[in-house]
Amino acid sequence: MKATELRKELHFAIDNIQDESLLEAVYTILNKGMNEYVLPNDQKKELTKRLESHEKGLSSSIPWKKSLKTIKGKLTR
Repeated sequence: MKATELRKELHFAIDNIQDESLLEAVYTILNKGMNEYVLPNDQKKELTKRLESHEKGLSSSIPWKKSLKTIKGKLTR
């Protein structure tokens, strides 16, 4: 069965579940693999370094809205 067909079948099956505990079990199973991303060691080191820099006030940051405005301004030029 192709992935698209399998997704359709899963959607159909989930939509028809009446038992709340079964629905919670399906939810748990489906979300288990989504939250288990492991960073490689070099990325962990870089993340730790950047977090420490940020906590010491050594990194610069700008508010989301300001950065979005800057990006949009550059795209319209």
